[in-house]
Amino acid sequence: NFSSVVLSSVTATVISRHFLGNQPAFQIPPFDLYGISDFLYYLVFGIITAIIAWLFIKVLYKSEDLFNSIKIPEYLKPVGGGLIIGVIGLFFPQVFGVGYETIEASIAGKLIPWVIVALVFLKILATAITLGSGGSGGIFAPSLFIGALLGEAFGLLAHKVIPGMAIPPGAFALV
Repeated sequence: NFSSVVLSSVTATVISRHFLGNQPAFQIPPFDLYGISDFLYYLVFGIITAIIAWLFIKVLYKSEDLFNSIKIPEYLKPVGGGLIIGVIGLFFPQVFGVGYETIEASIAGKLIPWVIVALVFLKILATAITLGSGGSGGIFAPSLFIGALLGEAFGLLAHKVIPGMAIPPGAFALV
């Protein structure tokens, strides 16, 4: 199995670099560690992230249970899910797709604080509805999206609570 994984990874990398270029997925500004105390902030952020991850899992399973309990033909369930996602997307189009542009904007600190918090929970909801209704998708890119925006929100809040904090909010988004 290992040789198959290595071969497919190398092949995918060569093909993607040929067609997409040799740029990284995100343009990341330089971030520094300012001291050993930085790890305390990252620890607190990690605990908060674990709570939000737990919430994400619970919402995902509840959505699957909810859509399974609806007594309509299976092929109509993604239609209902798509309509709900469409309504969310009318007001917050960032929830559509993988959201790499939003992640990069978060790392660069270019998002409005209340929008950041709303997007964390709306992406959880949108992903759960998409997958629960039988739509196509995964959880890797949404997890990156949620984590980056949660990091930005935590960093902004930390700067409000601890004025003069050296760690930029974008560093938490990257973590």
